[in-house]
Amino acid sequence: MRQQQIALIIALVLLVVLGHHSVASNKLTKNESRLPKLSQEFIKKHFPNEKISFVIIDKEGMKTTYELMFTSGKEIEFYKNGQWKEIDTKKEAIPQSIIPSSLRQYVKENFPNDVYIVKMEKKFWGIEVKLSNKLELEFNRQGRFLRYDN
Repeated sequence: MRQQQIALIIALVLLVVLGHHSVASNKLTKNESRLPKLSQEFIKKHFPNEKISFVIIDKEGMKTTYELMFTSGKEIEFYKNGQWKEIDTKKEAIPQSIIPSSLRQYVKENFPNDVYIVKMEKKFWGIEVKLSNKLELEFNRQGRFLRYDN
């Protein structure tokens, strides 16, 4: 219960910080059915034991995103079409079933067994990844390693 209260307070603070104009176009809900169907299926498949703390529906002009926080603190942001945009599991490994095979292979071949992916974010040029050892990697759209990020 305390985690839910903290998460709700954080969400409300975020709404205030986003500014007056944006606040009017944001909605805070606990209702999973407000997410696109593809997002709902993604959660059921990859995070079946997680409980939703809240969802922020962020509308900026024609662009809509869905920012979801689980009671565990894990976060997922979805595009309007339901595809994931960013996944942040904090200190836990992102489920292997979500990670593109080329990224999984690169991490497996170049890092010890105890290093794993804790965050992935889709960018215009590809995917940015954060590892459990705090190192950040960048991959192009085809999944080829580009560089280490500071």
